[in-house]
Amino acid sequence: MLDPAALGHDPRMIAAALVVGATGVALSVRFYLRACVEARERRRWWLVLTGITSGADIWAMQTLLGLGYIEGAPHAHDPVLVILSFVVAVAGGVGLLQYAHGRRGVAAALVVGAGYGLLTSGVQVSNIAAVAAEGRTLWRADMLAALVAWASLICAAASAILRNRSRAGAPWQAAGAFVICMGGMFWIGFHVAEFAPDASVAIPAGMMDDHGIALLVVTLTAIVLILGAAFIVIDRSAVREARARYRHMALHDPLTQLPNRACLQDALGEAVSASAALHARLAVAAIDLNRFKPVNDVHGHDAGDALLRGVAAALAEALGPGEFAARTGGDEFVAFKTGLADREEAEAFARRLAAAVRAPVDWQGLSLSVGCGIGVALFPGDADTPAALQSRADLALYRAKGDAGESPRFYESRMDEAVRARSAVAMELREALARGEFELWFQPQALLADGRITGFEALLRWRRPGHGLTLPGEFVPVAEQTGLIRPIGAWVIGEACRAAADWPEAFGVSVNASPGQLTQTDFAEQVSDALLAARLAPERLEIELTEASLIADHGRLLEVMVELKALGVRVAMDDYGAGLASLGALRSFPFDRLKIDRAFIDAMDRDPAAAAMVEATLLQARALNMPVMAEGVEDASHLERLRRHGCEQAQGYYFGRPMPLAEARRLMDRAAGGAAAASAAS
Repeated sequence: MLDPAALGHDPRMIAAALVVGATGVALSVRFYLRACVEARERRRWWLVLTGITSGADIWAMQTLLGLGYIEGAPHAHDPVLVILSFVVAVAGGVGLLQYAHGRRGVAAALVVGAGYGLLTSGVQVSNIAAVAAEGRTLWRADMLAALVAWASLICAAASAILRNRSRAGAPWQAAGAFVICMGGMFWIGFHVAEFAPDASVAIPAGMMDDHGIALLVVTLTAIVLILGAAFIVIDRSAVREARARYRHMALHDPLTQLPNRACLQDALGEAVSASAALHARLAVAAIDLNRFKPVNDVHGHDAGDALLRGVAAALAEALGPGEFAARTGGDEFVAFKTGLADREEAEAFARRLAAAVRAPVDWQGLSLSVGCGIGVALFPGDADTPAALQSRADLALYRAKGDAGESPRFYESRMDEAVRARSAVAMELREALARGEFELWFQPQALLADGRITGFEALLRWRRPGHGLTLPGEFVPVAEQTGLIRPIGAWVIGEACRAAADWPEAFGVSVNASPGQLTQTDFAEQVSDALLAARLAPERLEIELTEASLIADHGRLLEVMVELKALGVRVAMDDYGAGLASLGALRSFPFDRLKIDRAFIDAMDRDPAAAAMVEATLLQARALNMPVMAEGVEDASHLERLRRHGCEQAQGYYFGRPMPLAEARRLMDRAAGGAAAASAAS
């Protein structure tokens, strides 16, 4: 009997096996670490690549070792067994790592490591068995057991180390353990069998010599490496495309594909820096769409989205060199232009943007269109930083939205003063309610037939420290912007109910409710609580809603009105004609009364159009069986003209200015006394 070690080994094959094994371990560990940081589906494919690489490495290493198994004796190799061991090695590597997919425990790591040990030792034994020589091979059970135990234990330990891959040096410690495992297996492998020369045993036909097997190893290893390289190239290309896609998504609005706010910040920052370096001018335009919400309300969100996409496309098409546009919010856009020659060029830029926004958008056979407000700020005259430019463009936009028409507004320094004034008002408003600085004044409402007072409208006043009695126009818009209108509005309703509860039953009270109050889900409940607390009959309270409430949210307005009507509270449309509501739209809402805006009453005598508006409103309201009250009646001519056209109720200075509660109470007492005297006389 001869120990194969005694026959000598080809040191070149052993060295090649060691190099291939160490290289394969390094690649496999690197691929495995990459797989661990990928998303679940991509991780599965990286584990497949790792399994193929590790399996092919095990096979190539053990096959090269088999080539150096017997040196000095005639021998050959069984190609079927060699190829079969390749298939088993690759399939085993892939299978073990697929088993590991999603399993993170120590037990799974030990199972995978032990599995690799069994796979490696099995391939090594298979390649020894594939050697055919003039003699017989006798296996040593003790060395076979030692080979399997060594490989399984060391590979399991290496796998457990690799499980803690985030620990410093762990991947290379695991790789080192795998290499040590290979070295031990090389030595044990040369002692697992004894070779008995026997001249009567011939080498079977169909065997391959060392050169053929070496060529097979090179060929299959090259195929695996080429496939792996192709996978890596494709993956890197996919990663680059994904990064480009994610970057585009991060910097662009998903609906319109225009740049978003983040992209705007980067682009505007670069543009401001370049303009400063070149001593050039730049214009920033803040754009807010007009009449966009009605499109959503009437036609639905799909129409609104289509309109936004159309507006964005028109803006993009309208841009020239050195110009940029982004969508920064729901119906808000920001654009800028570099290289300005003068202010006139900035205005032309803004008007070009406005024209693009106004272009009709076709949607399902409908032509949708909106307008816009535009505010413009200039660099360096108005501001010298991107944030300040946008802020001042927003200030100009705020003023543009408040103007009639849709002409662009340029920033002016006094706009800052207005902002500071609004900020001061907002700060004081937060404390005004707690300090009891609000009070209600009351303006009488009367019948035109005989001038009899039927009720009062409660009007809010603020006795602002240092400013005296402040009218609502100076602070209610700020309260609406800051959300303070909700607690203030609740106080007004409660206070009006408490006041009216002490009046004679013939007199009712009207209270204005802002759109901000109607967005509260418990608004009707607040009204109910106020009525119960004051013990006021619901029919003596009237809630006045503005046209802005009707336009803002049809569905919510109808819901609130139904809830109020269920309580028994009357609901009126205030300032009719000042906005966009139509009598046709009012048919959908259960209003108890319509109040014509004071601007039409004041202009009746000098403006035929205003007179016609009043007359038409009275005629159509009568057809709808809806009472009408005229606001702003100040003289006898107004009174007579309204009587002639059939108006029955009015409010204005002719009947009395807004007055404190005590004075209103005296007026009620006189009215009640006069009515009693007239009744007694009859």
